[in-house]
Amino acid sequence: MKKIKKLITILILSILASTSIVAQEAKDSSESKFAIIHNWGLAFNQVTRIQKQVERSNFVWREDLVGAFYSAQTVNLPVNFIAKVGVYYPIGTTFNFVPQVSKQILLYGFDFNAGPIWTIPIGHVLNLSLSPVIDFRYQIDDNFHKFDLGAGIIASMEFPISRFFTIMLNGEFTYDFGNLGTNAGIRNYDAVYSYGAQLGFRISKAVPNNFYYFGINY
Repeated sequence: MKKIKKLITILILSILASTSIVAQEAKDSSESKFAIIHNWGLAFNQVTRIQKQVERSNFVWREDLVGAFYSAQTVNLPVNFIAKVGVYYPIGTTFNFVPQVSKQILLYGFDFNAGPIWTIPIGHVLNLSLSPVIDFRYQIDDNFHKFDLGAGIIASMEFPISRFFTIMLNGEFTYDFGNLGTNAGIRNYDAVYSYGAQLGFRISKAVPNNFYYFGINY
């Protein structure tokens, strides 16, 4: 009887040990396997365009845009990359800080960012990401089609809510050349820059969080 108990104990311990090894191998595999993760969310962008004047105040156009964004980024490469696209609708426009009323309803814009991304875990609290990007923006207003090309930086804080669910808060700044195409001959801008913020989320079973706040799996 004692021998049987010993055999059962050894068998149980063997099963537990092998299960632990398999789980660790699966974890190591998920941490080293190439994957692409996808992020979605809401976006806000404020675009400022400046036309310098002589012996008077500069002309300053400022537009507040709201919309949505989608981004995809690689994981487990020596250098990972991110690509993000946002679509926007203007909710407010000012000229020299005086509100302007749009004559058209069908106004919109979109932007595209791409570049390398580096992520740094901060303890068991959050992940910080930093990405220098190229920036392209198209926007239509009452009078013009605007094309901007430049560079910027995106900083992100990721909050791992559960093993597969993450909430992120992004901030970005871009500085662009705003005189592509016929822009230069119609309205020449001396400076174009933007500030943006995004609130998004990610659900990823391929790349689970190593640490998370709540033990709820999706």
